[in-house]
Amino acid sequence: DEPTSGLDSSSALLVMQSLKNLVDDQGMTIVSVIHQPRKFIFDLFDSLILLGVGGKMVYHGPVPEARPYFEQRNYVLPLGESLADWLIDISSGRMEPEEVAEEDAITDGSETGDDDDGVEQTLNETQPLVRDATAANQGRGAHNQTEGINDPKSRRAWLYEEWKVHYEALDGEEREIYAVPEQYDVPKSVTKANFFVQLYFQITRAMLVSYRNRFSKIIDSLVVIGAMITICLLEDVVVASRGSDPELDFEEAVRPNNKEIEKFFLELFNYALVPHLSFALKAGLIVAVLIGLQAAKTTINKRVEFFREAASGYDLNAYFLAINIVSTLEHSIQIILASFFSIWIRNPFGSWLSYFVHFLALTWISVSWALFFPQVIPADNVVVVLGFYFAFCGLLLGGAFPPLTYETIYEGGFI
Repeated sequence: DEPTSGLDSSSALLVMQSLKNLVDDQGMTIVSVIHQPRKFIFDLFDSLILLGVGGKMVYHGPVPEARPYFEQRNYVLPLGESLADWLIDISSGRMEPEEVAEEDAITDGSETGDDDDGVEQTLNETQPLVRDATAANQGRGAHNQTEGINDPKSRRAWLYEEWKVHYEALDGEEREIYAVPEQYDVPKSVTKANFFVQLYFQITRAMLVSYRNRFSKIIDSLVVIGAMITICLLEDVVVASRGSDPELDFEEAVRPNNKEIEKFFLELFNYALVPHLSFALKAGLIVAVLIGLQAAKTTINKRVEFFREAASGYDLNAYFLAINIVSTLEHSIQIILASFFSIWIRNPFGSWLSYFVHFLALTWISVSWALFFPQVIPADNVVVVLGFYFAFCGLLLGGAFPPLTYETIYEGGFI
């Protein structure tokens, strides 16, 4: 249904030529509704069904015979006019037939052939479809046929009757092209590829789409890296000591017993950990929101594609898993780059490997939630819901405010 709508002339020709190849190479029958096709596209069609108001038949037959059919009814194709537009004007009833002599009829070779000889042969050696209809109308005269037809509605009614007369004048052999084909067995269903083959092609297609959108992906990555650099620059310099001592007795520190050793190490751990919580909270929260919204955008944009895959009978698990894998890889690369700049600026005390692993785990969790929410929440509300979810859970579980403060989490035995 309107395969060329919204396309430029070059893309429309490419689409229709692809459909024509299916007809020629695989013997498929393709029925297409098309409006105002350019000449090269119109010439690709083998058969034409021209309908008037209410879906009534104005013409049905081979494309090359459409022009002679209407010229026999005193319609004249203006010089330079598109044949397709001319036929649409006729079917609407807005164009009036003219009383012209046969030798005055316009025979523009660009519409029916490559030269004047081809046009003359087309008009003089008219196909049986047109010739027999003309014979059936002999004796009425062009003037008598159109006499009293002064408005589009009347002209359309006359065209409908003309087609009926033309159809009735065809003999049995010529009517075969309009006959309903005999029933035949439904083709055997094609065996679909297994899950892993579909997964491979789905991953390949998703990666190809990502490559085509690489400039948008690069901008998204720069936003994540820029946010990480900004947080690092706004944070204080990392220090190895504090202005106060841990609350431990000298005896416990020198000679800890088995009962007090757990408390001893927990106190030291909390003492060393608290100064670094602010950066972890800010970086984790910003990264989770940015990565989550980017991943959700991918799923939202593919919602229509998701339903199309479902209607086509493909394995939805393979489709969704492929999207999950490609999205996770994309955002993993983003966070590794952002973590590298964070390590370079902050120079943390901990292991670089541990630094990368923690940010990767955060990214994977964010991507998982971002791919889940669009499946259960309307697309218009996904961004708001995800933003609230990541911000609220990040602040609550990060110890920023009651009831789960830093002290509650690390000193009160919550963890």
